[in-house]
Amino acid sequence: KNNIELNFINSIINSSKKSKNWITEIFLKIYKKYKIKKVSLIGLSYKKNNSSIKNSPSLNFLKNTNKLNLEINIYDDLIKKYNGKNISNFESAIENTELVIFARDFVNSGLFIKQIFSKKSKLKFCIDPFNLVKKEYISNSKIKVFQIGKK
Repeated sequence: KNNIELNFINSIINSSKKSKNWITEIFLKIYKKYKIKKVSLIGLSYKKNNSSIKNSPSLNFLKNTNKLNLEINIYDDLIKKYNGKNISNFESAIENTELVIFARDFVNSGLFIKQIFSKKSKLKFCIDPFNLVKKEYISNSKIKVFQIGKK
């Protein structure tokens, strides 16, 4: 009606859709090749310091992988229970995991990362859309880390 160019708004909408699906897309590529069975999803809520799960990439991931026969353990410091299951214990969420997903940023994310990467574990893959895992962990580990904008 007012002849306003919508490229900017459309690019924001497209970027948002891509971000929402990025975790799932990367996971499915890994799963197709390696048949991962045990996954740790760190962060169910939408963003740091907010317990809302509306439009959460984590819920999108859970919905799109629910038929894959996965054991998915969830941790969130802002939410106590999900589907009747306690999700407030970080240790149990990462126990014997093959793949960890950092689905949102955390106030003390460095402590989580140090704990995960310093353990003798079965961890093989890390999906980190927030680039929380620093270079020294990536270069000193055999764990393959997937981060947005990095190879």
